[in-house]
Amino acid sequence: MSQYLQFSVLEQQIEDEMANQAPSVSKICRAIDAELRNLQTKYSIETFRRKKSVSIKTDGTAYAVSILITANDVRAIKSIKIVSDDTYFDEIVPVDYEVIMDNIKKSNPVNQFCFYYEDGVQYLRVITYDLDTTVRDFNVVYDTTKIAIDSSGNYYDTTVSGLAPFYVLVPDRFCDLISLGAQKRLFYQSIGESDPTQVALVRNRYESELNKLGLDNIGKMIDRNTRVIKLHKPW
Repeated sequence: MSQYLQFSVLEQQIEDEMANQAPSVSKICRAIDAELRNLQTKYSIETFRRKKSVSIKTDGTAYAVSILITANDVRAIKSIKIVSDDTYFDEIVPVDYEVIMDNIKKSNPVNQFCFYYEDGVQYLRVITYDLDTTVRDFNVVYDTTKIAIDSSGNYYDTTVSGLAPFYVLVPDRFCDLISLGAQKRLFYQSIGESDPTQVALVRNRYESELNKLGLDNIGKMIDRNTRVIKLHKPW
């Protein structure tokens, strides 16, 4: 777990920097959770990714993602690659729902996948050059909705104080950024606008950390096109 930031280090840093203004541990945990989710939704950070092997047909069959990936923690699917060395299935590219449905309908020989929502349920469809009904094994790389992990490899939706060793799903170098992001929320809750200098100082330090990590507006922010919710007509 050495690639992840240890929660106790992060928690202690927030308590030290906020000194007598530090709130309860439960409030610190909630502020850390909020900052981690903020980073998840705005940036493509590789440590939030997991890999799962699934067995599927490549004829465009619709699979509920919760059945394929039972952890039910998929935020977005990043890539799909066949487990074997068969180069016939190299470069399976993501496409919109309408595109893959049109190719299924026309039996077009392409390597494509589509991750989409329908009636609140996540679905995955994959087609390959042969539109084969044979079940094959693929590795799916996806962004998880989880934000923390323990030493046994169990993932968590929230951080937990006192559970050691316990980690958040970002690298060590993100410690100052997460700390300052949490402090922004906590300072504002405790002092509001009564000390604008202190609030502005934390905000400026936070922006500086974003720039340092390459996560400013022109850094590694997710392409806006991938964040658009697209509605489609049922086929």
